[in-house]
Amino acid sequence: MGVKKETELIVLADGARWISQLAKTQYPQARLILDWWHLKKRVGETVDWLIHHGLGRKDATNWGRQLRDWLWRGKAVAALQSCRSLGQQLGLSPPADKSQTKLGQTSLQSFYLYLRNNLDSIVDYQTYRRKGYFISSVWVEKTIDLLICRRLKLRGQNWSRQGAENIVTFRQLILNDHWKSYWQHQKAS
Repeated sequence: MGVKKETELIVLADGARWISQLAKTQYPQARLILDWWHLKKRVGETVDWLIHHGLGRKDATNWGRQLRDWLWRGKAVAALQSCRSLGQQLGLSPPADKSQTKLGQTSLQSFYLYLRNNLDSIVDYQTYRRKGYFISSVWVEKTIDLLICRRLKLRGQNWSRQGAENIVTFRQLILNDHWKSYWQHQKAS
């Protein structure tokens, strides 16, 4: 796919371990970046958790804003220290490892662990964005939703690989407004 020829390769990940492990083994020269949208979403979920677990709305919101600002500028260590400090103020201890939090669990401790596990892939998003890099996989995820999920994952459907590929091709033509030109080209052939 031409990946080996590129001078710079960036892999966007949502924080899932398997993605970072795959990137490290298959593309060790790549720069792994934690997806900004997922990171920002996790901050918001943690702020909501804090509001429901004793921190006032104003304090939790201000903490979340400060954290997003630090993370946007790549100051992951400051964000991690802020989580640790807030946890101590609330009488929480940071989890030592992932076994202390459940998958999908929202809490200050699980957010702390998420940051700690992805520390090396949190970058200065502001600089990357200014240079024209994608800092989020939201475009890819939306494309998958439009092309595949909304058509192929409907109730009661069962697809062969060939049938699914055909439907995805047709949906791509329709969504990209190439349907008529495709068929005109087919008639000309």
